[in-house]
Amino acid sequence: MIRPERHEGWEACWLRHRPYNARKLERYFRVFDIDSLPKDSRILDIGAGLGDSLRLLMARGFHDVRGIEPNRVLLGLAGDLPMREGSCLDPGWAPPGSFDCVLIFGVLHHLGSRGEVETALRGAFSLLRKGGFLCCVEPRPSIIRRAAMAVLPLIPVPRFFGYASTAAELMRLEGEGLRRWFGIQPSLLKTAEAAGFKSVFIHDDWRCAFLKLRK
Repeated sequence: MIRPERHEGWEACWLRHRPYNARKLERYFRVFDIDSLPKDSRILDIGAGLGDSLRLLMARGFHDVRGIEPNRVLLGLAGDLPMREGSCLDPGWAPPGSFDCVLIFGVLHHLGSRGEVETALRGAFSLLRKGGFLCCVEPRPSIIRRAAMAVLPLIPVPRFFGYASTAAELMRLEGEGLRRWFGIQPSLLKTAEAAGFKSVFIHDDWRCAFLKLRK
């Protein structure tokens, strides 16, 4: 059993958030219609965390799945999964065209600059075969999210409130990075097209921007 209380800072908060994250993955898979992919598709999850998306893919019958994760704490807790240490900024560990689908779920907003986002998207483009898909989900600067970011970190939310307390803690820890990301996110499609991608669809809700791209 993974115990968040044995860890500190962002890792501990992320581990407490994990049960809610697993439910979000189901929704992401529906939005991107992952089940429509052939079961022999080669799928890479960049920023795989504890490998929850890989477990979900394998439960759906996908067998050629891989994950990379730069955080050694999360990687060490992932167990016996086809994962390795790696970053979206360094795609050189695999030959170009190695994958049919690349997943980037909640990773780009952790990067430090627009240039790093460009590097990550070019790396994903390189890893995909011609006709392959990139499925990307990131926070978007909706009015509701901005209001939550302004208010929640200022209010002590007891941990027994579950998701609300964990979300407030994450906002405190990630606030500066999210504000930087919100300056980058509106031009994400243009940045992806400059990397060579073509848009399949864009879907926004009050929390996230969903972007499906084709090489």
